[in-house]
Amino acid sequence: MDEPQEAQMMEAVRQMQQMKEQTMQAQSPPALPPPAAQEPPSGLLQFLHLDSDALLILPLLLLLMREGADDKLVLALLYVLL
Repeated sequence: MDEPQEAQMMEAVRQMQQMKEQTMQAQSPPALPPPAAQEPPSGLLQFLHLDSDALLILPLLLLLMREGADDKLVLALLYVLL
């Protein structure tokens, strides 16, 4: 093989390697940013002075009242909220 043909082959190999690298970069999924720490909603909850316990008891109270639960049970849960 003479020198010009060898140079052409080397150039072809280099171009193939570049194309392969570009293909690999295009196929790799974009890096996702790390999930941000989510803080609980603060505006309304701070205004109402509700903590996590109250946030669990209130929907329970609403469900029990809607289902016609015993009045003493509802009053007891309301007392716990105080």
